[in-house]
Amino acid sequence: MYEMRIVLCVPLAEKEELETALRDAYAAVDRGGILIVFTDRVAFLEDIREHACDTVIVSWNGAEGMEIVRSVREYNGEVPLVWMSEDEYFARAGYWFHIASFVKKPASKEEIRAIPQRCLEWRKRNESCIVL
Repeated sequence: MYEMRIVLCVPLAEKEELETALRDAYAAVDRGGILIVFTDRVAFLEDIREHACDTVIVSWNGAEGMEIVRSVREYNGEVPLVWMSEDEYFARAGYWFHIASFVKKPASKEEIRAIPQRCLEWRKRNESCIVL
């Protein structure tokens, strides 16, 4: 059986809470998988360059988050990408990078539970689309 590889990049202060919520969200929809969590942006970007992944979630605010999202798209234009940020202004910028979903922080449990489904729907809509 194939296990999904979900990669999360999150500041250390948010790690525990978001990691737990995402594990619960993926378990709730029977989309088990391996959740790999990075608090170091450089290590995260090295990992996604070297390993295939099924979903990428970036939980960084503002310009820092946008730079990480841009870097993800440089390495992988096909992966469903979720961006979580406190600043709604960046939601529009996120769509320039063809994200699957923008989630305003702090996110409710319902918003986090919706992430797996949004990524699945994004993948279905974009099966033949390659973003460069």
